[in-house]
Amino acid sequence: MIAVDTVNLKNDIDKLNRLISEYEEIQLNLFNELKDSCINWQDGNSLLFDEKIYLEKVEANAILESLSDRKSILVFVYDRYSSLGKKIKCNLDNKSKLINYIQECINEANSITNSLSSIDYNSGLENKMVLVKRKLMEIKKVINQFFDKVEMFEKDINNQINKLEKVIINEFNYKVN
Repeated sequence: MIAVDTVNLKNDIDKLNRLISEYEEIQLNLFNELKDSCINWQDGNSLLFDEKIYLEKVEANAILESLSDRKSILVFVYDRYSSLGKKIKCNLDNKSKLINYIQECINEANSITNSLSSIDYNSGLENKMVLVKRKLMEIKKVINQFFDKVEMFEKDINNQINKLEKVIINEFNYKVN
């Protein structure tokens, strides 16, 4: 079952944007302070500490990039599903069942139309059944297009997710000798 609330998703994306901005600012300030501390500290330990800080900064940048990648997927999901509406619920497993049911209704409308055409006095019922059949065919087409879009969205979203790289956060380990 696919259930997407695009309004909530947009709010979550906005929150994530704020958190990423806050993370960037904290990261920048932290590593600037740590770098400044190495300037006033000149011995063998300061060089080792400076190397560890550099590695931590690389890891912090990888985390930030990972957060941005994940946010991009959320934006991708939002962009796709917001084109369908505000709240989307869909069970892709029921697609063929629903389409087959509508086709059965179309077939029944055909059968009724054929039966009515053999009656001399049908008072326009045959024309009404033709209109019903057309409407059912239109509904079938719209539902098919909807399911096709959702299937395409889900495939594209899964491809985006599969491209994500795992980020391993290592513990900062610095010991002075």
